[in-house]
Amino acid sequence: MFAELNRRRNKILVLTEGLLIYLDAEEVASLAKDLSANSHFERWIMDLASPGLLRIMQRTTGKQLSKVGAPFKFAPPEGPAFFSAHVGSRRM
Repeated sequence: MFAELNRRRNKILVLTEGLLIYLDAEEVASLAKDLSANSHFERWIMDLASPGLLRIMQRTTGKQLSKVGAPFKFAPPEGPAFFSAHVGSRRM
């Protein structure tokens, strides 16, 4: 799908608001690699939780979401630097 979008458009903005927190680090790394592999994916807007915020959220809303199989997972200790290892030389 990403390759097809990359062929069809020149400037692509990706918005993943509310998504990454539900993925584990391996899944987020894979998504980052897939997006950065396509030259027309120029910008990526995301919300990124800190480990402290993740702990707070897991004690509140996260309890109910975990019960239905949608736990909060992703809040890298290194913050946005997490993505440096997964996007190569590209900046998004």
